[in-house]
Amino acid sequence: MASQLGIRIGAAGAEALAVEEGVATTSGERGGTKPWSTLVSTLESIDGAQYGNYKRLTGRYDYTNPNFVLAIDYVQSDVYAPPSCVRAIRQLNDCGFPADLTSTPTRRTALADYISRAAVAYIRAEKWNQPIGSGAGGWNSPKGGALSINAPDQQVLPRTSCIVGAATIELRFAVSLPAFGRTIAARRARDILATAVPGLVAGCLAHGTRLVGAAELRRHVASVEDQAALRAQLAAAGLVAFVADGSVLPRASGVSTKPMAGPGVVPFRSPARLRVTLRRPNAGPVAGMGVPKGVTVLTGGGFHGKSTLLEALELGVYDVVVGDGREGVVTDPSAVKVRAEDGRSVVGVDISPFVGQLPGGKATDRFETEDASGSTSMAASIQEALEIGATTMLIDEDTSATNLLVRDARMRRLIRAEPIVPLVSRVRALHERRGLSTIIVVGGLGDWLDVADLVVAMEDYVPRWANDDAARVRRELPAPVLQLDDAPPVPARTVVLPAWAKTFTGNRDRGKNTLVLAKANQPLLQPGSAAAAASSEATSETGSGSEPADDESSPRRADASVVDLASVEQLVEAGQTRAIGEAVRCWRPEWSRVPLAEALAELEAELAGGAEGLAGLDRGKRQPEGGLVWVRKAEVAAAVSRVRGLRLVG
Repeated sequence: MASQLGIRIGAAGAEALAVEEGVATTSGERGGTKPWSTLVSTLESIDGAQYGNYKRLTGRYDYTNPNFVLAIDYVQSDVYAPPSCVRAIRQLNDCGFPADLTSTPTRRTALADYISRAAVAYIRAEKWNQPIGSGAGGWNSPKGGALSINAPDQQVLPRTSCIVGAATIELRFAVSLPAFGRTIAARRARDILATAVPGLVAGCLAHGTRLVGAAELRRHVASVEDQAALRAQLAAAGLVAFVADGSVLPRASGVSTKPMAGPGVVPFRSPARLRVTLRRPNAGPVAGMGVPKGVTVLTGGGFHGKSTLLEALELGVYDVVVGDGREGVVTDPSAVKVRAEDGRSVVGVDISPFVGQLPGGKATDRFETEDASGSTSMAASIQEALEIGATTMLIDEDTSATNLLVRDARMRRLIRAEPIVPLVSRVRALHERRGLSTIIVVGGLGDWLDVADLVVAMEDYVPRWANDDAARVRRELPAPVLQLDDAPPVPARTVVLPAWAKTFTGNRDRGKNTLVLAKANQPLLQPGSAAAAASSEATSETGSGSEPADDESSPRRADASVVDLASVEQLVEAGQTRAIGEAVRCWRPEWSRVPLAEALAELEAELAGGAEGLAGLDRGKRQPEGGLVWVRKAEVAAAVSRVRGLRLVG
């Protein structure tokens, strides 16, 4: 859809959206708003003044033709500071969108997503995203002057960049207010606020414009609604995933999320034995491969598409845009991708079902480490998935600790004092006793054929039902696998986040793979600091005993200021990591007195309100946040569990 928008805007480039400058309202300030003429006169009066005078713009202004309110919520202190936060708020009735497009949460999310994409396309096409200067031309050179909005990727998710409410639609964006050196460049600021923003509103917060075409918008909303409907049918159909025939799974490259194109693309085709038909409310029935509950092995030769299929399944928890190729790929919404992660922090996780007593008599029922191995990190991730109620687990042999997946007869004979119980010995009990299904990619671990309910072989990117072949191999080459019937215990941790993680006021992400919780390269808790005092208060609130004194030998190191989320592979946008950071900031004191799963369930319920629920993470901040993207409780749990300085209660 984004490319289609780009083409349409490009064709209209010579005739850029013509929007007359707003006319000041005649009623003066209404409902806390000021007339537009006040904004214009203020800009004229501060032209050439010191940069700090931009603060005088803070407020809400009425604009007419099109009718909307411009809210300047936060003005940056310096041209080099993070940009100013601005909103355009329009009455839903003035936008002209048909009522049925806002009648359900799914439709509102799809509408807001389309508007966000249209806004990005408009800003780029009209070059409002380009600053007036590079800032490299000396003190008095032009700087700033760019307009930006959080740009979506392929997934359709609730975002605070656009919020469709009961009566209004709100666009949130950032403006880097321009300057020459550190003096105000009011003419460029007026261009942005009085030309670019009204053009954005006229083109995006309106139905049937060149940017928001009626037919394309309805197609987008219908596609998202169909995907949600497919996902909702999985459990009742006894499935954990579905891949529609004709889906395009491979991506254009290793660094692109766009679909592969060209004559070499092989559309997905379900094996006849696995073909099922599901219903779509808009596009009608669709046939494809149903992956049943249980243990599924995806196998095949190298480069034949098995990992590509798994990658599509792991992102099948999200809806995607029209043209992505994976509109018909849906997965159990609780599905969690599990992998090895050397060096991660683990706090109080019972990994004893997979790792017994360690050398030196160290127990593993409350396992803690600042530097987990491949096997212990993967065992912890499996248990953490159970803790939050996941019902599907996705695993790729290539990114796993092999010794946690399997242990063959020869190694059992050679090494008798092995504390590790491989997953292959537990996976049946996980399904039958805990309701956890597993989909695993296997290329060289034949023991998994003994425990599989379903074996799918990928050959030249085409899946083949291989249960009969797997049964024949088991008969010809018997290798009995030790299987344990006892149900692994489900962790129920109560944890306390370090106080400094909640009080940090800086940017909370560096892209989607890094969560920032404190300033880098300095001690996180110094004796006598406010943060240390806050930590003591948090400890007394939970009634969990005294916190060890903080000194130079404290395990809280500068590297604890960030959480590496690169191995949390179902994060798709930086805005999700930002939302996790805000969730940590808003972490309630009472959540340190209940099991983590219960705290996350409450957070999930709050975020269930879509973009409006996300906006609740703004509480206590000086300005609304336009860069948050909805995130599952699974990813929040993964981030919290990796915080160095996390403490177990009890």
